[in-house]
Amino acid sequence: PSDGTPIKAEHVKPGDCVSTDQLESNSPGRVAVWKGQPSKRFYHACTFFTDHASNKVHITLNYSTGAEEAVTSKHRFEKMASENGVLIKKYRGDNGVYATYLFKSSCEVLNQAQDFSGVGAKHQNGVAERMIGTITRRARTMLLHATILWPEIITEDLWPFALKMAVDVHNATPNSSGLSPDEIFSGHKATRCRLKDFHPFGCPVFVLEASLQNGHKIPKWKPRSRMGVYLGHSHFHTGSVTLVFNPSTGRVSP
Repeated sequence: PSDGTPIKAEHVKPGDCVSTDQLESNSPGRVAVWKGQPSKRFYHACTFFTDHASNKVHITLNYSTGAEEAVTSKHRFEKMASENGVLIKKYRGDNGVYATYLFKSSCEVLNQAQDFSGVGAKHQNGVAERMIGTITRRARTMLLHATILWPEIITEDLWPFALKMAVDVHNATPNSSGLSPDEIFSGHKATRCRLKDFHPFGCPVFVLEASLQNGHKIPKWKPRSRMGVYLGHSHFHTGSVTLVFNPSTGRVSP
């Protein structure tokens, strides 16, 4: 419906309708760097995609709210959907970046329908607006809790990682049907509950020294591990691989 009310799941399939909107942050967000020096660029925005049928959320971190990055985010979302056997048929957005020539052209090329909320009527894109509010509150709670417990290490520029973890937890949490948004979207029931893989955001984790990982020995009195900070899961590795922030180097590695 045009008033933003979610369409009942029995009437739609994953990909039939996706609501999208952007979040903008005045606080710069840290960019994950695995090797080399920490990035001098920072995230200032995030594009949200919420599937009506499954309630699955996909986000892409952006440097700005411009049309080019919005289209790139769209392509990343569609790639993820394609990997799950889902074809995106329709987008719902506001009259801002989603009404630009670049975004509309991207939809036309793929025969995707679009509809827009009215000017000044954000409630007509209520699915996306409500989801952004829900995920942001959860991410803010996790980040503030970690900051209170470890203020000398946890800083507000880690908000992109808190946001991604909040989305991951949402997608892995079963609803009243017993299925999670990830399971409904992909059409495959998981063999185990992914929630068991998560830890409190910002908690200390200990990483085995590289020499020991490779089967070598180190001097008897040297530490066997180094301490890092848990920032959620890596989206580029298997589900149990975590992202670890090294406070000494500023790098975030899987």
